[in-house]
Amino acid sequence: INNALVIKEYLCYQLYELISPYYFKARLVNIDFTEVRNKHPRHFELKGILVEDLEKTAKRLKAKAREGIKISPLSMQDTAAMRFSLFQYMISNTDLSMAYQHNTKLLQLADGAYLSVPYDFDMSGLVDAPYAVVSQVNGVQLDAQTVRDRVYRGWCRSPELTQFVRNEFIGKQAELLSEADKLKGELNEKEIKEIKSYLAEFFAVIKDDQLFKSRIIDQCRK
Repeated sequence: INNALVIKEYLCYQLYELISPYYFKARLVNIDFTEVRNKHPRHFELKGILVEDLEKTAKRLKAKAREGIKISPLSMQDTAAMRFSLFQYMISNTDLSMAYQHNTKLLQLADGAYLSVPYDFDMSGLVDAPYAVVSQVNGVQLDAQTVRDRVYRGWCRSPELTQFVRNEFIGKQAELLSEADKLKGELNEKEIKEIKSYLAEFFAVIKDDQLFKSRIIDQCRK
């Protein structure tokens, strides 16, 4: 197990916590692991992530967990869905489905609104695991060479809402980039610099009107 990959996936949870009020709490932990083989035990010090239980998340958010049902993404709470989609683009993750709850969990809020809470980010470009592959949709690979190439998979929302969430992200740029700095001691300086550079590429897109239109607005799913 590559500890750096685990730490970068943990960072994804922390980033989402800054973006949306609807998130799974996560904690980075140290795991002492002993493999016994042929009377010669091998000891490993591994990193792991403890992720909040779905029922506890639902209780904390005064919501209800809904499993085994299918909800159209366009029926989801629109602001939460737009934040969700732009976050996934930021970390370059397409290994998910809001409709089929793949790597997401469905919650229903007290006002009846539905929303998806994401988890499992190891196939994202930010984590950049050596086994990660570009996602397929109906057997056809998305238009990307590697998982580091961002592809927007969010659904189309109103221009007003799209701009509102766009401005939210831009306003949080410094805070989101500085989150990587909190991993000093866990990751080396080069790895932290690479993470911040990758996130900065995302902000270069959303702060540029032409790039935002061509890569986000024009690519949204109808």
